[in-house]
Amino acid sequence: MAKIIHISIGMLIAILSCIVLCSNAQEHVFTKQVTKIIAGQNRNIKIDAEKAHIKITSSPDENYYIKIDFISKHTDKTKAEYQLSFFKHIITAKSKEVYVRNYILIGSNDELTGSIVAEYILKIPKNKTLTINNSLGDIIVENLRGNFHITTQY
Repeated sequence: MAKIIHISIGMLIAILSCIVLCSNAQEHVFTKQVTKIIAGQNRNIKIDAEKAHIKITSSPDENYYIKIDFISKHTDKTKAEYQLSFFKHIITAKSKEVYVRNYILIGSNDELTGSIVAEYILKIPKNKTLTINNSLGDIIVENLRGNFHITTQY
């Protein structure tokens, strides 16, 4: 037997208003950008990343162009700004390797309640060995030759 539910016009307006207000909550976005140019030498490149979208293309010369945007989104402006501080990064150049790493460091009293992501755009010389380890993200490699070692986890 079907049950019939009676809702007053006032109750219906209240429910619809709540749905509209909740769906219109403003998302605050904070971004921190890191850029670095590393002079070309005979170096391979290794990337270790978390929650990263990585795009790698060929460099117009023998240099390494690295740009990382760390992005935090949350409906609470203070939390969006604070959660940006969870991202840490390392960019080093040794004699045989360029090493790029980002990781997320959340304190014991902290909680990730919004969305955070790292967006990489790298331009590297064409004929290098490329090693990428990325968890919770995607990887696009265009216009490169060489050896690729790619590991992803979702």
